[in-house]
Amino acid sequence: MEVGHYAKMNPQINGTGKGYLAFLSTMSEMGHEVIRDFRKSYPMGEPEIFLCEKLGYSLRKSLAKFIDEYNWITITKGISVPPRWWPQRNT
Repeated sequence: MEVGHYAKMNPQINGTGKGYLAFLSTMSEMGHEVIRDFRKSYPMGEPEIFLCEKLGYSLRKSLAKFIDEYNWITITKGISVPPRWWPQRNT
């Protein structure tokens, strides 16, 4: 679960209502970091629109939904992004 993973970085994240608010604050910070990083390469664009276009989605997803899906893939399912077999991976 994402909350348990992020609780290792922020002890205020726990199973309480206040802990969930701390989790949401952490996700908000992550979203702002994504936007800052994205704007370094694409100053006029929006990351969620860019991702929807690149992935061929006909419906627009929010940045929060992309972050939620990233957490589900990487933390809940334990899949690295990009996958280890991806030919352009820089590791």
